[in-house]
This record gives sequence, C-alpha cells and structure tokens, in this order.
Amino acid sequence: MADISKPKNEADFELATEEYREIVRQCAERDLPLELSNRHIGHAAILFNAALKHSSRSMDILTGGLPELFIEKIKTELGAALERGVAIRITVIKPITDEIRKGLCNFPGIRLYQVPDDLRPEIAVNMPHFYISDDHRYRLEFKHDIDKDFSKFPDIDARASFNQPSVVTKLRKAFNDLVSVCDPVPVS
Repeated sequence: MADISKPKNEADFELATEEYREIVRQCAERDLPLELSNRHIGHAAILFNAALKHSSRSMDILTGGLPELFIEKIKTELGAALERGVAIRITVIKPITDEIRKGLCNFPGIRLYQVPDDLRPEIAVNMPHFYISDDHRYRLEFKHDIDKDFSKFPDIDARASFNQPSVVTKLRKAFNDLVSVCDPVPVS
C-alpha cells in the first residue's frame, strides 16, 4: 500500500486521496472509533465531506481562515447538510475577508463568528483548530502557523475520528465558550 500520510507531488496527492477517501468512507459509514491521522488540505476536505454527509444535527468549526480552495472542495456536502437541517457554526480566528463572505454567501443558514481583535493573538497561539459533528465526530489539528499557504501541500498534523464522544464533549465546551465571546458576522 502506498504511503498516504504525506503527498510529495500532485500524482502522490491523487493516489493518497483515493486510498484515504476509501478509509474515511468506511469509518464514517460504520461510525468506527478509529483515530485517523491526516496531513494536508486534501485529507481535511475528505474528512469534512464525510462528517458533513453523516451529520444529522450539528457541525461546529473553529478555523484560522477559510481558503476559497477549501470551500470549493466541501461545497456539495456543505449545501446538502444545510438542506437536511444540520446547524453549522463557523468561528474564524483571522479577520473575515470578503473572500470568505463570498465563498459562504451561497449557504444561507450558516452562522459565522469572528474572534474579537483583543482575543485573536491568544486564540491563534493557544487553541487548536477543529471541527465537531453531532456528538461523536471530530477533526483536531495540532498547532500550526495560521498564515501558512494551504495550496502547496503543507504539513498540517491532525487526527480525526467518527466515534469519540468524550473528545467531542471537551471540544464542544471549548467551542461554546469561545462563541459566547465572539461577534456574529452576516454571511451575505
């Protein structure tokens, strides 16, 4: 089996993506409690899509930013989740740009939040980026530079699981505590 942990070029990325997509699909469909590692934006998009596809109630996301490339990779499942009534909250650490608003304007129902300027440096350094879905799915990134160029296959060490309620409970508390001090931002 090919090494799926880190693509070294576009061809490796495509091979890794197909193998990784199959592993993630099986874990998501069966709610397996395996912990999956993932290393780049392609893996992140596969995990987000699987979590969105299988979400029935909620998805909360804490991110440094939302590159247009990433929104493009998840737009189909994002739209489908919203149509099913999944509540989606996104909290962004970096200043929310017109690009982010433009990327999300086609998804009415998303609640978008901005970390206040006075908290941004502390949150950027001390709080990892993550998503949580329903009460048992998550993806948690290890600390990294939030200004990294995500289009060039950077290392973004992260782990994810489709059935770890205890981890999700801790992350949800952190997310709710953060949202309580964030500013809501209109998407349109």
